[in-house]
Amino acid sequence: TLCYDPWIAVYIVACAIFFIWLCVGGSWSAKGEMANGNCPDNIASLTKYSIYCGFAFAHVGVSALAISSVLSMCMEKGVKPSQIIGVYARAMSL
Repeated sequence: TLCYDPWIAVYIVACAIFFIWLCVGGSWSAKGEMANGNCPDNIASLTKYSIYCGFAFAHVGVSALAISSVLSMCMEKGVKPSQIIGVYARAMSL
């Protein structure tokens, strides 16, 4: 399965380190530690954009994994993807 593959385990650990490093960067950015003369002037805004893009990337990746897991479980139970999308579309229109 997914969790017993060593390459997937390495990928999961790398993603966890990536997320932790994003949190550290966000903390440094929020505290203004990059604006204390240690970095060039424009690096603070570039770092904020990089952190925003990193969190967006992480969000899209986790969402894709969750959606594919749900679809996989439903397909194992005999539910067609078109039925799942129809239920989701009806729920969103409420």
